[in-house]
Amino acid sequence: MRILLFISLLILSSCKNDNKQTFFNGKILNKSSEKIILSVDENPLYNSIISESGNFSITIDSLESGLYNFFLQPEFQYVILEEGDSIYIRLNSLDFDESLVFMGKGSEKNNFLIDVFLKNEEHNDILNSYYNASFDDFLIKVDSLFNNQKELFKEFKQNNRLSYLSKNLILDAIKYPLLEKIQSYLVSNNLDLNRLEIDYSKYEIDFNNNSISSYKPYIDFIYLYSFNLTKSISNYNFQVKRLKILDSLVQSDNIKSKLFRFLAFEILLNEKSLKEKRIFFEEFKNISDYSSINNEVEILLKNQLQLSQGKSFPNIKGYDLNGSIKDISTISNKKIIFFWSYDQNAHFNSIYQKINSLENKYLSYKLISLNINDDFDKWKSNYKPTKNVTELQTNDFEYMSKKLILDNLNKVFIVDENNIIEAIGSINDFIRN
Repeated sequence: MRILLFISLLILSSCKNDNKQTFFNGKILNKSSEKIILSVDENPLYNSIISESGNFSITIDSLESGLYNFFLQPEFQYVILEEGDSIYIRLNSLDFDESLVFMGKGSEKNNFLIDVFLKNEEHNDILNSYYNASFDDFLIKVDSLFNNQKELFKEFKQNNRLSYLSKNLILDAIKYPLLEKIQSYLVSNNLDLNRLEIDYSKYEIDFNNNSISSYKPYIDFIYLYSFNLTKSISNYNFQVKRLKILDSLVQSDNIKSKLFRFLAFEILLNEKSLKEKRIFFEEFKNISDYSSINNEVEILLKNQLQLSQGKSFPNIKGYDLNGSIKDISTISNKKIIFFWSYDQNAHFNSIYQKINSLENKYLSYKLISLNINDDFDKWKSNYKPTKNVTELQTNDFEYMSKKLILDNLNKVFIVDENNIIEAIGSINDFIRN
């Protein structure tokens, strides 16, 4: 009876949707977050609270048709939304991609799109097994997978009406993961792209396709392609040349600014020499016309210069278990500061075991557990009461993550009683050493 009622309501909402409103609704089993967010190109546009029964509803009065993604922390997935669609999704957050099903107007293209993503995962495993094969054999396998996917898509198009936009988005979803794998093969086998003959014509590559600027395999393909074009140039000159290649290769500001940001962050986060970082940033400013990106990169560089051994630990505050604000610098003990999230269960379950190992090496240090989430009650219900651990939850994750350059949750800070940084690194490295 409930299923019949749901189908009746779904049909009724689809029939009544003549005013070009767009609906994105659904039911989440075992919800991992209290909210679902609908975004385009990493910009949150719409959101809905997920009820206790797992239902959510988003109504959009005026929609720009295109590729969106919905974020259910800590997972996300893509969805094609076109004006007038009335989509209902059902998924189990414990088995996110495999359980995801679309229903309603606009569902057919999205169910096929999900099948493409699942196929891409299979293809990724297959092609990884070909990394030791010759380049010719690798390309033959890529072509075979591409042709098989195109045939399935051709059959789908014969039985379903698709807009021009949807056809192109699905074809892009098929081809760019394969193109990215070609570039990955070249990197893995240290081959020179400039000396190889690769027929890209069948793929109809567009370096300025704004409709898929949020599609990760597309951005990864261009990013690796620029690497392979310039990797014969050494060190610092290589990175500057790569910037110039991207500058000439990509005209779309949306795509180019994203690639510039990725490259700058890669250099600053991985390069060990502060001198090289400064030199790179000066060149970066001369090439990049994107003031917001330049400012963001400059802030990262300044934070890196301050966040080093012998410098003061930044002014970081958090809520204690009573809801009061506590400044970490006021904790007078020597301290080890570590991080966790209740949305990352595997890390959460292992971090306290690792901390126990670390505690045996640093007997005189106070352990500071800093949760990065924003739900106070959920934090209190998830933390593990542990002897000699002060539990805090960040009161401003964005500020904290930038000041501490928190690029992964295994990062650990060891700070003396005067709030001077003694060491920064991965908890795994500290345990091994």
